[in-house]
Amino acid sequence: MMALERPAPIRRLDKLPFVFMAMLAVAGAWSLTAVTDENLRVVVGSIPVLATMIVLFYLAGPAAYIAVTKTHVVVANPMVRYDVPRTIVDGVQGNSRLNIELRVLGHSPIDISALIPGVGGGHRLTVAQYERRLRAILELMEETPMVATTGPVVRKWRQGHVLLVVACLMGIIASIIYLAAGSPFGL
Repeated sequence: MMALERPAPIRRLDKLPFVFMAMLAVAGAWSLTAVTDENLRVVVGSIPVLATMIVLFYLAGPAAYIAVTKTHVVVANPMVRYDVPRTIVDGVQGNSRLNIELRVLGHSPIDISALIPGVGGGHRLTVAQYERRLRAILELMEETPMVATTGPVVRKWRQGHVLLVVACLMGIIASIIYLAAGSPFGL
């Protein structure tokens, strides 16, 4: 039996989101260990805010990836995923150090978020790093054998990420209501 080949994705692996996610997780764990009767309401009310910040750093960091399969180039930006048949891919272009795009025949270019910095801004990406990222996707496309397929560009919402953002917003709203209900000013 033959093992299925999985595409090797290129992820946005900036260090800053990972550092902040770890710091916020430690802060949340520490706040839970320091719960007393006097600060219970504040600690419980702050957990959704910490969780939301962790989710936002995840979306700004490792949530974006690009993968090349035999039939498609998959560009998964934090909230939207594009499945592009390889036969209509017209290459990769970089307009500036803040923008690397997949050129597609008959379609507007698709930003490749996995190859540009997320948190920290574009000023942290040097010319050499930019060229290395641009070369990485070109090499991945050259190294992966292609099977000719046809079809349109499929654009899908990344439903898990959308639900995660909605859950965080609902958590923050519930947290505000919970904190306001216990304040001396009331609702």
